[in-house]
Amino acid sequence: MNLRLRFQLIILVCLLGAFSLVFAGPNDAKSAYDQVQKARDLAWEKFDSDSGSLGLEEGLRLLDEAEEFLDSAVVFDLANGSYFLRNRKFHLFMDRGLAYLKYGKRDEAVKQFSSMLREEFSPDIFDFLVGEVGVEELKDIEEIQSLNRLAKSMGRVWGKGSFSRDYSADISVGEKIAGLSTFWSNAKFSFAYFDQVPNLDWDEVYKSYVDRVINTRSTEEYYRVLMTLAPLLEDGHTNIYPPSELQKRFWSRPPVRTKLIQGKVVITDIYSEKVRASGVALGDIVLEINGVEVNKYVKENVAPYVSSSTSQDREVREYRYSLLSGPADEKVAVLVERDGKSYSLEFKRTPYGDEVYPLPFSFRKEKNDSIYIDVRTFSNDEAYRFLLEQYESLKSSKSLIIDLRSNDGGSTANAYKLLSLLVD
Repeated sequence: MNLRLRFQLIILVCLLGAFSLVFAGPNDAKSAYDQVQKARDLAWEKFDSDSGSLGLEEGLRLLDEAEEFLDSAVVFDLANGSYFLRNRKFHLFMDRGLAYLKYGKRDEAVKQFSSMLREEFSPDIFDFLVGEVGVEELKDIEEIQSLNRLAKSMGRVWGKGSFSRDYSADISVGEKIAGLSTFWSNAKFSFAYFDQVPNLDWDEVYKSYVDRVINTRSTEEYYRVLMTLAPLLEDGHTNIYPPSELQKRFWSRPPVRTKLIQGKVVITDIYSEKVRASGVALGDIVLEINGVEVNKYVKENVAPYVSSSTSQDREVREYRYSLLSGPADEKVAVLVERDGKSYSLEFKRTPYGDEVYPLPFSFRKEKNDSIYIDVRTFSNDEAYRFLLEQYESLKSSKSLIIDLRSNDGGSTANAYKLLSLLVD
């Protein structure tokens, strides 16, 4: 075990050693969330007991330990990718406030509710407290009312307001312009990377899109125009998504994956025997899609909707994730090359019902005493935990192969954790 790994383990043990026995080292955000929820449940058992002030004291201690747990480096990092885990601190403040009210400590309760409102600055929190929780006393407290008025005013400015509506097959011209204007203005005043797109005139883009959205004749057509706006910013985390009612029209894809290899689009994965029966085979080279040369098809039908900040990520999104996506009720016609011959094939996008997708993490021992690990995602730390648990047995292996070729990304923290086991 290298020094860095040993040092990390010592830090983790020291951090967790400061907590109650309620807590243990979390494997993922769900595990951390469950432990905080358990602490809350135990705290309310104390608050609702007949122990009086001792019950209050013991319950508050559990909530304090839960807050320390949330603030620890390990859990804080997990919470960066989990809204529900991050939101637990809000509920800890609420629990304390309600407990203090239960025991007649109004001033202490006010402090906790004030902290709660600052933690989750939402225009609906006050209504939740009064309506759902039933804390009528808050209506008479000026400090709470002041925070509520501020939250409400921010809600009027930044909330969805009248822009939120039920889905319909078409929307008014005014609503289309409002949707365009909302995204454009949010990016204009909040997007942090305009320096990375120096040739983009964002105001000119807005003007050019006004007529385009006005001329659309349906909600679907409107989104097909609007969704080409975000990719102009060249940022993989800035997107416009269609309403749920339209997602099958945009993103349905067959259980087949392709990849750009040495300038050729190759079928690399087939996850359904039914789609295989249509004639498609591993290694087929895709020449055309729906009668259009494959690279021209990407340029015209895929690339305009792909947000990405790097060329390698763009290539993966265009040629692997999105190439065969489209309306669920429309088939895909492909012309492929196999062993020097061309074949015209056609298969539906969905549904199949027999899809078998690879596990996000798998390993095997090779004949030459090497260990092969296929890590297909960093959305969890499963590969890191496996290596950590099996370290002693694996270190005698001839070599370790970590395959990231099909990795779809996730949390950088999980990638760093895996890397920390391999470098000094």
